[in-house]
Amino acid sequence: MGWVPASWRIARIQPLLKPGTPSDELGSLRPIGLTSCVAKLMERLEQRRLVWLAETNGWFSRLQAGFRKKRSTVDQLARMVQGIPYGYPLPTAKKGILLLFDYKAAYDKVWRQRLLQVMLDIGVPTCFVRWISKFLSDRRAFTTVGNTRSRIRVMREGLPQGSVLAPILFLFHINDLASTLT
Repeated sequence: MGWVPASWRIARIQPLLKPGTPSDELGSLRPIGLTSCVAKLMERLEQRRLVWLAETNGWFSRLQAGFRKKRSTVDQLARMVQGIPYGYPLPTAKKGILLLFDYKAAYDKVWRQRLLQVMLDIGVPTCFVRWISKFLSDRRAFTTVGNTRSRIRVMREGLPQGSVLAPILFLFHINDLASTLT
């Protein structure tokens, strides 16, 4: 395991207008990477196995709710709301602080080498990490708008937009954030 055909790593970026945004602003467009259907199928197989391994082995922080089944931001809000009444009688030094993050272009900023190392350190089998490394390496993309096509560019960092694997890979990338901040 660890081989990914080059044709699977080429994406046609199709900009889609975000709902309720002005069509004349560049920030209103969401780049979606369209790749081979066979590549998507393989991604789905890898993703399902990785999710099963992560949930079974407890690799994700219990504080992580995003992109996980039976968890949501509502869980995090409920946890926070439950904790507020307990904080009032405590001295000021023991009260909590709420930090909210909104990652702008989050997938674009993922450092691939760190991601792969985090996955190895947490216990992801080497065969998965090797395949993901190949899947992420030498990725290329071009954009089409109408009948106009851009030149092909190499994507050196980040996760592919529209990828089935991107959400779980992002979870691995930020998994230790909660423990670092607490």
